[in-house]
Amino acid sequence: MHRKKRKYLRKAVSSLLKRYYIFTNGGFSVGTAYGARFLFDWRHSLDKKVALELYEPDQISYLDDWIEKIDASMFVDIGSHAGLYSIIAKARHPELEVHAFEPDPTNLCQLYANLFVNRLQADIEVHEHGISNHEDIVAF
Repeated sequence: MHRKKRKYLRKAVSSLLKRYYIFTNGGFSVGTAYGARFLFDWRHSLDKKVALELYEPDQISYLDDWIEKIDASMFVDIGSHAGLYSIIAKARHPELEVHAFEPDPTNLCQLYANLFVNRLQADIEVHEHGISNHEDIVAF
């Protein structure tokens, strides 16, 4: 299929799914992407892209390959948002020690939900603050 037609087809599917989940579940669903389970908020474009496995597939593949290549023992996810990279890393590499840093309360709720649906609450250490090279207080 032509590249442009695939793009429009993906947008149409995404739009239909968004409308369906907003109508039936208030905009939320739990589903599988990248080999893990996630709580999707279909009102947010990032979640829609993750649900359809269109969000940073090259970066996710690179991370997965790099963890194996260097035989990593720890993964630190700074600004983890909903925990996509932390959860994928831990699911694919159970031996990893994973630390997820996320200061935003809304993102933390989704992060904790995603840990719950993957049964990783005890396996990924969540730090409810940001990391920077200087001390300051910022608003999100």
